[in-house]
Amino acid sequence: MISKLTKLACLILAGVVLASCAGKGGNSSSSGSSLSKSTTDSYGVSEDDRFWGKDLAKMDYDALLQRETFYFALNSSTVHPNYMRALNAHAKYLKDHPNAHIRVEGHTDDRGSSEYNIALGERRAQALKQIMVADGAKSSQISVVSYGKEKPAMRGHDESIWKYNRRAVIAYEKR
Repeated sequence: MISKLTKLACLILAGVVLASCAGKGGNSSSSGSSLSKSTTDSYGVSEDDRFWGKDLAKMDYDALLQRETFYFALNSSTVHPNYMRALNAHAKYLKDHPNAHIRVEGHTDDRGSSEYNIALGERRAQALKQIMVADGAKSSQISVVSYGKEKPAMRGHDESIWKYNRRAVIAYEKR
């Protein structure tokens, strides 16, 4: 009897979680734009949290190229506006170096099904690619892969860990 009750409670909880995820929307607009107008708080951190690293607005081109990890809010593929200068720098580098190639890897935290997380990781990686292509990089220079929840940056089961796993990573490839 207890196991049936537990199963029922889990099913109800899963339904509530799925319904709330479906109702959020806003992961990307119909035009394909992935630029967010939300605040940093929706990403689980405040503006002065060291999680964001250096102030990207004050960084020079070479320093911006060092930013290879881009974090996302829960269930979102919306790129935070703070990352635009770094993505612009990567796009400029690709434009100036037509033989350069990168791989954008999409990642998620460990909540949700494998299928959902693979799709979300793909959307996150594609969001970065779209921005860089719009800034002049060639689409053929950028490959995309999603690892979903399979390659966490950190292991654990709370928000202080999950926020580091919701990311897309740029990796320069040697060909």
